[in-house]
Amino acid sequence: MKKLLLILNSLILIFSSTSCEKNGIGDQTVDVTSGAYVSFINLSPSSPGINLYFDDTKVTGTYTVLDTIVLGIPFRSSFPGSITAWGSVVATTFPSASRGIEYFTYPAGTYTVDVIDTTYLSSYKPHSEYITYTSESVTLSDNKYYTIYAMDDTASMDLIVSDDDIVSLTDSVKTKVRVVNGLMNMSSGVDVWLVHQPALAENAMPPYKIASGLAYKDYTSFSDTITGANYYWYVTAAGSEAIIAAPSATGSAYSISFSSGLICSITSSTYYEIAAGSTYTLIVLGKYGATGKSNPYCNKFRNRYW
Repeated sequence: MKKLLLILNSLILIFSSTSCEKNGIGDQTVDVTSGAYVSFINLSPSSPGINLYFDDTKVTGTYTVLDTIVLGIPFRSSFPGSITAWGSVVATTFPSASRGIEYFTYPAGTYTVDVIDTTYLSSYKPHSEYITYTSESVTLSDNKYYTIYAMDDTASMDLIVSDDDIVSLTDSVKTKVRVVNGLMNMSSGVDVWLVHQPALAENAMPPYKIASGLAYKDYTSFSDTITGANYYWYVTAAGSEAIIAAPSATGSAYSISFSSGLICSITSSTYYEIAAGSTYTLIVLGKYGATGKSNPYCNKFRNRYW
Protein backbone atom coordinates (compact mmCIF):
# COMPACT_ATOMS: atom_id res chain seq x y z
CA MET A 1 0.00 0.00 0.00
CA LYS A 2 1.40 3.35 -0.99
CA LYS A 3 2.54 5.77 1.65
CA LEU A 4 1.41 9.35 1.17
CA LEU A 5 3.97 11.88 2.35
CA LEU A 6 2.13 15.11 3.14
CA ILE A 7 4.20 18.12 4.03
CA LEU A 8 2.23 21.05 5.35
CA ASN A 9 4.33 24.14 5.75
CA SER A 10 3.26 27.70 5.04
CA LEU A 11 6.44 28.42 3.11
CA ILE A 12 7.43 25.07 1.63
CA LEU A 13 6.08 23.04 -1.26
CA ILE A 14 7.37 19.70 -2.42
CA PHE A 15 7.16 19.63 -6.19
CA SER A 16 5.72 16.41 -7.57
CA SER A 17 7.22 14.61 -10.53
CA THR A 18 3.67 14.40 -11.93
CA SER A 19 3.04 18.17 -11.87
CA CYS A 20 1.45 19.46 -15.08
CA GLU A 21 4.01 22.30 -15.24
CA LYS A 22 7.58 21.26 -14.61
CA ASN A 23 8.59 24.82 -13.71
CA GLY A 24 5.31 25.82 -12.09
CA ILE A 25 4.13 25.37 -8.54
CA GLY A 26 3.79 21.64 -8.01
CA ASP A 27 1.54 19.47 -5.87
CA GLN A 28 1.82 19.48 -2.09
CA THR A 29 1.97 15.70 -1.98
CA VAL A 30 4.48 13.16 -3.20
CA ASP A 31 3.02 9.68 -3.71
CA VAL A 32 5.77 7.09 -3.27
CA THR A 33 6.15 3.45 -2.35
CA SER A 34 9.78 3.96 -1.29
CA GLY A 35 12.69 6.16 -2.18
CA ALA A 36 15.74 8.12 -1.16
CA TYR A 37 15.68 10.90 1.44
CA VAL A 38 17.20 14.17 0.26
CA SER A 39 18.06 17.53 1.82
CA PHE A 40 19.40 20.57 -0.06
CA ILE A 41 21.54 23.36 1.47
CA ASN A 42 22.68 26.44 -0.44
CA LEU A 43 26.22 27.39 0.61
CA SER A 44 26.99 29.48 -2.51
CA PRO A 45 27.53 33.07 -1.26
CA SER A 46 26.96 34.85 -4.59
CA SER A 47 23.96 32.81 -5.70
CA PRO A 48 20.44 34.13 -6.06
CA GLY A 49 17.54 31.93 -5.06
CA ILE A 50 18.25 28.57 -6.70
CA ASN A 51 16.35 25.32 -7.12
CA LEU A 52 17.28 21.74 -7.89
CA TYR A 53 15.87 19.93 -10.90
CA PHE A 54 16.07 16.15 -11.21
CA ASP A 55 15.86 15.26 -14.93
CA ASP A 56 14.01 18.54 -15.68
CA THR A 57 11.58 18.21 -12.77
CA LYS A 58 11.79 20.81 -10.02
CA VAL A 59 12.15 19.15 -6.59
CA THR A 60 12.76 22.20 -4.37
CA GLY A 61 11.18 25.62 -4.04
CA THR A 62 9.21 28.04 -1.92
CA TYR A 63 6.44 30.50 -2.52
CA THR A 64 5.23 33.68 -0.87
CA VAL A 65 2.25 33.55 1.48
CA LEU A 66 0.43 36.42 -0.23
CA ASP A 67 0.73 35.17 -3.81
CA THR A 68 2.07 32.27 -5.83
CA ILE A 69 5.42 33.64 -6.97
CA VAL A 70 7.91 30.77 -7.19
CA LEU A 71 11.09 31.43 -5.24
CA GLY A 72 14.45 29.72 -5.10
CA ILE A 73 16.41 28.61 -2.03
CA PRO A 74 18.77 31.47 -1.09
CA PHE A 75 22.27 31.31 0.39
CA ARG A 76 22.20 30.14 4.03
CA SER A 77 18.88 28.29 3.67
CA SER A 78 17.89 24.63 3.30
CA PHE A 79 15.07 22.62 1.79
CA PRO A 80 13.03 21.32 3.51
CA GLY A 81 13.50 23.87 6.25
CA SER A 82 12.98 27.40 7.46
CA ILE A 83 13.76 29.51 4.42
CA THR A 84 14.80 33.16 4.68
CA ALA A 85 13.78 35.41 1.79
CA TRP A 86 16.79 36.29 -0.38
CA GLY A 87 16.64 39.99 0.44
CA SER A 88 16.51 39.28 4.19
CA VAL A 89 19.64 37.11 4.42
CA VAL A 90 22.12 38.59 6.92
CA ALA A 91 25.46 37.68 8.47
CA THR A 92 23.89 35.35 11.05
CA THR A 93 21.26 33.62 8.88
CA PHE A 94 21.77 29.87 9.02
CA PRO A 95 20.09 26.78 7.52
CA SER A 96 17.49 25.21 9.81
CA ALA A 97 15.62 21.94 9.26
CA SER A 98 11.96 21.56 10.13
CA ARG A 99 11.40 18.97 12.83
CA GLY A 100 10.11 15.74 11.32
CA ILE A 101 10.64 16.81 7.69
CA GLU A 102 14.42 17.21 7.55
CA TYR A 103 14.47 15.36 4.21
CA PHE A 104 12.09 15.02 1.27
CA THR A 105 11.44 11.66 -0.38
CA TYR A 106 12.20 10.98 -4.05
CA PRO A 107 12.27 7.76 -6.09
CA ALA A 108 15.67 6.05 -6.16
CA GLY A 109 17.63 6.28 -9.40
CA THR A 110 20.33 8.18 -11.29
CA TYR A 111 19.40 11.74 -12.22
CA THR A 112 20.89 14.71 -13.99
CA VAL A 113 20.73 17.32 -11.25
CA ASP A 114 20.63 20.94 -12.45
CA VAL A 115 21.00 23.98 -10.22
CA ILE A 116 18.84 26.69 -11.74
CA ASP A 117 18.12 30.35 -10.97
CA THR A 118 14.37 30.63 -10.32
CA THR A 119 14.45 33.57 -7.93
CA TYR A 120 11.31 35.54 -8.78
CA LEU A 121 9.38 33.80 -11.54
CA SER A 122 5.60 33.83 -11.39
CA SER A 123 4.74 32.06 -14.64
CA TYR A 124 5.74 28.93 -16.50
CA LYS A 125 8.86 29.06 -18.65
CA PRO A 126 10.69 26.30 -20.49
CA HIS A 127 13.69 24.81 -18.75
CA SER A 128 16.00 26.28 -21.43
CA GLU A 129 15.09 29.87 -20.48
CA TYR A 130 16.50 29.58 -16.96
CA ILE A 131 20.12 30.11 -15.95
CA THR A 132 21.75 26.76 -15.10
CA TYR A 133 24.78 27.17 -12.83
CA THR A 134 25.89 23.57 -12.73
CA SER A 135 24.69 20.15 -13.84
CA GLU A 136 25.86 16.83 -12.39
CA SER A 137 24.83 13.18 -12.37
CA VAL A 138 23.71 11.96 -8.95
CA THR A 139 22.70 8.43 -7.95
CA LEU A 140 20.19 8.02 -5.11
CA SER A 141 19.64 4.63 -3.47
CA ASP A 142 16.47 3.37 -1.86
CA ASN A 143 16.12 4.10 1.87
CA LYS A 144 19.38 6.10 1.97
CA TYR A 145 19.79 9.69 3.21
CA TYR A 146 21.65 12.39 1.29
CA THR A 147 22.44 16.09 1.59
CA ILE A 148 23.18 18.05 -1.58
CA TYR A 149 25.26 21.20 -0.97
CA ALA A 150 25.67 23.99 -3.55
CA MET A 151 29.13 25.48 -2.99
CA ASP A 152 31.40 28.12 -4.55
CA ASP A 153 30.34 31.24 -6.44
CA THR A 154 27.92 30.99 -9.35
CA ALA A 155 30.68 31.12 -11.99
CA SER A 156 32.20 27.90 -10.65
CA MET A 157 29.36 26.39 -8.62
CA ASP A 158 29.82 22.81 -7.51
CA LEU A 159 27.47 20.22 -6.04
CA ILE A 160 28.74 18.21 -3.08
CA VAL A 161 26.61 15.16 -2.25
CA SER A 162 27.09 13.58 1.16
CA ASP A 163 25.85 10.13 2.11
CA ASP A 164 24.18 10.79 5.48
CA ASP A 165 24.46 7.96 7.96
CA ILE A 166 21.07 8.48 9.60
CA VAL A 167 20.38 5.57 11.92
CA SER A 168 18.95 5.19 15.42
CA LEU A 169 21.68 5.34 18.05
CA THR A 170 22.10 2.28 20.25
CA ASP A 171 23.58 4.39 23.06
CA SER A 172 20.96 6.93 24.11
CA VAL A 173 23.51 9.24 25.80
CA LYS A 174 25.54 9.66 22.62
CA THR A 175 25.00 12.03 19.70
CA LYS A 176 26.19 11.93 16.10
CA VAL A 177 28.18 14.91 14.81
CA ARG A 178 30.10 15.69 11.64
CA VAL A 179 31.65 18.83 10.09
CA VAL A 180 31.16 20.29 6.59
CA ASN A 181 33.60 22.93 5.36
CA GLY A 182 31.82 25.36 3.05
CA LEU A 183 34.15 28.30 3.77
CA MET A 184 35.64 29.80 0.60
CA ASN A 185 38.98 31.55 0.09
CA MET A 186 40.93 29.79 2.84
CA SER A 187 44.55 29.01 1.97
CA SER A 188 44.38 26.11 4.43
CA GLY A 189 41.67 23.84 5.73
CA VAL A 190 40.01 24.25 9.12
CA ASP A 191 40.29 22.68 12.55
CA VAL A 192 37.18 22.36 14.72
CA TRP A 193 37.20 21.99 18.50
CA LEU A 194 34.44 21.00 20.92
CA VAL A 195 34.78 22.24 24.50
CA HIS A 196 32.43 20.63 27.04
CA GLN A 197 30.44 22.98 29.30
CA PRO A 198 29.62 20.89 32.41
CA ALA A 199 26.70 21.16 34.81
CA LEU A 200 27.39 22.51 38.32
CA ALA A 201 28.16 19.13 39.89
CA GLU A 202 29.74 17.58 36.80
CA ASN A 203 33.38 17.08 35.86
CA ALA A 204 34.35 18.65 32.56
CA MET A 205 35.45 16.48 29.64
CA PRO A 206 38.69 17.61 27.91
CA PRO A 207 38.45 19.62 24.67
CA TYR A 208 38.10 17.46 21.58
CA LYS A 209 39.26 18.24 18.05
CA ILE A 210 36.49 16.84 15.85
CA ALA A 211 38.04 17.98 12.54
CA SER A 212 41.68 18.53 11.65
CA GLY A 213 42.83 20.21 8.44
CA LEU A 214 39.41 19.75 6.81
CA ALA A 215 39.64 21.05 3.24
CA TYR A 216 37.09 23.28 1.51
CA LYS A 217 34.16 21.24 0.10
CA ASP A 218 35.11 18.29 2.28
CA TYR A 219 33.25 16.76 5.23
CA THR A 220 34.00 14.35 8.05
CA SER A 221 32.22 11.11 8.83
CA PHE A 222 29.64 11.21 11.60
CA SER A 223 31.22 10.58 14.99
CA ASP A 224 28.98 8.57 17.33
CA THR A 225 31.29 8.70 20.35
CA ILE A 226 30.31 12.17 21.60
CA THR A 227 28.14 12.45 24.68
CA GLY A 228 25.07 14.65 24.30
CA ALA A 229 25.74 17.81 26.33
CA ASN A 230 26.53 21.51 26.01
CA TYR A 231 29.66 22.42 24.08
CA TYR A 232 31.43 25.54 22.88
CA TRP A 233 32.60 25.21 19.27
CA TYR A 234 35.70 26.84 17.80
CA VAL A 235 36.72 26.90 14.13
CA THR A 236 40.31 27.87 13.35
CA ALA A 237 42.69 27.83 10.42
CA ALA A 238 44.31 24.40 10.16
CA GLY A 239 47.28 24.01 12.48
CA SER A 240 46.42 26.90 14.79
CA GLU A 241 47.92 26.31 18.22
CA ALA A 242 45.36 25.65 20.97
CA ILE A 243 46.28 26.78 24.49
CA ILE A 244 44.34 24.60 26.94
CA ALA A 245 44.10 24.92 30.73
CA ALA A 246 42.44 22.42 33.08
CA PRO A 247 39.38 23.54 35.09
CA SER A 248 39.91 24.83 38.61
CA ALA A 249 36.85 23.15 40.14
CA THR A 250 33.97 20.76 39.54
CA GLY A 251 31.39 22.38 37.30
CA SER A 252 33.98 24.49 35.49
CA ALA A 253 35.04 23.97 31.88
CA TYR A 254 38.48 23.66 30.40
CA SER A 255 39.64 26.97 29.00
CA ILE A 256 40.90 27.17 25.44
CA SER A 257 42.41 30.00 23.46
CA PHE A 258 44.27 30.36 20.17
CA SER A 259 47.33 32.46 19.52
CA SER A 260 46.02 33.11 16.00
CA GLY A 261 43.73 31.72 13.35
CA LEU A 262 40.31 31.82 15.07
CA ILE A 263 37.63 32.07 12.37
CA CYS A 264 34.32 31.69 14.21
CA SER A 265 32.87 30.16 17.35
CA ILE A 266 29.62 29.12 19.02
CA THR A 267 29.50 30.14 22.67
CA SER A 268 25.86 31.20 23.02
CA SER A 269 23.60 29.07 25.22
CA THR A 270 20.98 29.37 22.46
CA TYR A 271 23.03 27.20 20.12
CA TYR A 272 25.57 25.13 22.03
CA GLU A 273 23.48 22.12 23.08
CA ILE A 274 23.80 18.88 21.12
CA ALA A 275 21.05 16.56 22.31
CA ALA A 276 21.60 12.89 23.04
CA GLY A 277 20.21 10.63 20.33
CA SER A 278 20.12 13.31 17.63
CA THR A 279 22.29 13.82 14.53
CA TYR A 280 24.05 17.09 13.68
CA THR A 281 26.27 18.69 11.07
CA LEU A 282 28.44 21.65 12.04
CA ILE A 283 28.58 23.79 8.89
CA VAL A 284 31.27 26.40 8.29
CA LEU A 285 30.16 28.78 5.54
CA GLY A 286 30.79 32.11 3.84
CA LYS A 287 34.00 33.63 2.46
CA TYR A 288 37.14 34.05 4.51
CA GLY A 289 37.81 37.76 5.01
CA ALA A 290 34.39 38.85 3.76
CA THR A 291 31.78 40.95 5.56
CA GLY A 292 28.01 41.17 5.44
CA LYS A 293 26.01 38.11 4.44
CA SER A 294 29.18 36.43 3.07
CA ASN A 295 31.13 36.72 6.33
CA PRO A 296 32.55 33.50 7.83
CA TYR A 297 30.01 31.88 10.12
CA CYS A 298 29.41 28.52 11.75
CA ASN A 299 26.53 26.81 13.49
CA LYS A 300 25.01 23.38 13.80
CA PHE A 301 22.40 21.94 11.45
CA ARG A 302 20.17 19.26 12.93
CA ASN A 303 19.93 16.40 10.44
CA ARG A 304 17.60 14.27 12.52
CA TYR A 305 15.60 14.51 15.73
CA TRP A 306 14.97 11.33 17.70
